[in-house]
Amino acid sequence: MSISFSILEPYALPIDAPRELASPLGSLEGKVVGALWNTKPEGDDVLKQILAILEQQYGVKETRFFKKPSAGAPAKKKLLEEISPQVDAFVVGVGD
Repeated sequence: MSISFSILEPYALPIDAPRELASPLGSLEGKVVGALWNTKPEGDDVLKQILAILEQQYGVKETRFFKKPSAGAPAKKKLLEEISPQVDAFVVGVGD
């Protein structure tokens, strides 16, 4: 009797495209900070608490909350392009 197996490697291939990092902010004071929730359970609560702390303790002027349609895929480029001009800094997190 013979048994065959398929071995799967569930990892993403590396992205070869160069990525440009944003310049660091000197301070969060007076800035607009956004958060992107990936729709995983409790992630919205955690992100909202982080945004509240940033306002209360770090002088963030305003916070904005955004939501991905699904946790199962990366944020679409269009969504990131819509959000990017609205904020000075961004928080992204995962919750379960």
